Amino acid sequence: ADDIFDKFTATIVNANSTGEDFAFVAGDMAAATNYAGLAMEDMMAVYAAGTQALNPRRVAFGWQSLTANVVANKKVFEEWGIATDNVKDMIGDLVRLQGEMSAQEFAELQKNLVPDRRGMKLLGALIANYDGLERAMLDIDNAAGLTEDAYETMADTAASKYAAIGAALEEFTL
Repeated sequence: ADDIFDKFTATIVNANSTGEDFAFVAGDMAAATNYAGLAMEDMMAVYAAGTQALNPRRVAFGWQSLTANVVANKKVFEEWGIATDNVKDMIGDLVRLQGEMSAQEFAELQKNLVPDRRGMKLLGALIANYDGLERAMLDIDNAAGLTEDAYETMADTAASKYAAIGAALEEFTL
């Protein structure tokens, strides 16, 4: 159980949103992740990197579209040498192809892979923030103990110390 909390914490640390925002969309994103045969860590990294450019709901809708298109257009992805078994390699392959093609050719490829607007927006955000996606993946993979560390930091703040002192004084006066 600690592992999932640590990965959740790493996701939020890397995202431009709150834990509440992620919890609100995580169910929808998890179903799409499972449908595409991808890992939970892929979903979390996509959320973290995607929220740097899009709001959480747009990331979730985009993820549903992107994963559905990966499944539906798997042959097209594979014909272009684009990985479909994990997000880091998939986006990395697209970044590579973007460097090898003209802007018009790459736009046409994207349209063939993910023809709808929601998926295309997320795909564009992930390609543009590939470094952020890689960083989020690394942080999520190395998240062991992150939640405990965050709690200890929070518990060590002046406000929590004053609250503890206040509670002790209140108990003492009773």
